[in-house]
Amino acid sequence: MSTITRRKRTSRINIGPYKRHELLFGEIRYPVYGYSGYGDGFGTDLTVFISDDMREDWNANRDELVSFWKSGEFTDFETFSDSLPWLFDRGYTDGLPWASLNLDGRRPPQEWPVGNAPLSPFATHACRTAG
Repeated sequence: MSTITRRKRTSRINIGPYKRHELLFGEIRYPVYGYSGYGDGFGTDLTVFISDDMREDWNANRDELVSFWKSGEFTDFETFSDSLPWLFDRGYTDGLPWASLNLDGRRPPQEWPVGNAPLSPFATHACRTAG
């Protein structure tokens, strides 16, 4: 008798965990070593590091990243096999990823603070419930 094994589909994105996190959340997190994102090791304003490489990565991976974002799933090993525990976050069903707002030129909803989307879904919840 044969056994059917079902596995959750994992991502085919090969840009790495730092670039993926930065495109989704607009936040740079420098580790002690091994950083492979868009930043220079010091600056934390991701808009300063917008480049042709970042735009190419976004264009190549936009559909899968937006799909992940809208799913509300967590950035765990089942979703992204190269996930890192210090970059653990989740998609957010009501908004758009940072790159969509900053590289595609989409405007954030009016209820978000002036600037762009919050850095993470947890910040969004705090912004909406504060005050």
